[in-house]
Amino acid sequence: MIRSSYYRYVTVEEEPFPMAALADRIATIFSKGHVNYIEEQNIISILNGKIIVNEDGVRGTGPSADRVKKIYDQFNIDLDKD
Repeated sequence: MIRSSYYRYVTVEEEPFPMAALADRIATIFSKGHVNYIEEQNIISILNGKIIVNEDGVRGTGPSADRVKKIYDQFNIDLDKD
């Protein structure tokens, strides 16, 4: 919330990235206990922080990170279709 006499209103120019939906999709591959969506930071932590996903992409290495990158890329393609 922004409190100021200077601002009359604040608009959202585009929809926020649906990180919770992406976390649910990733959890179909990894078990739910290994996928943690941290709403305050708007990131997804996978395998206790070995793989981190944010709006910009995937950080991590190895076969699991490659799998998450494929899921992330497909998720973005699906978003563009809508």
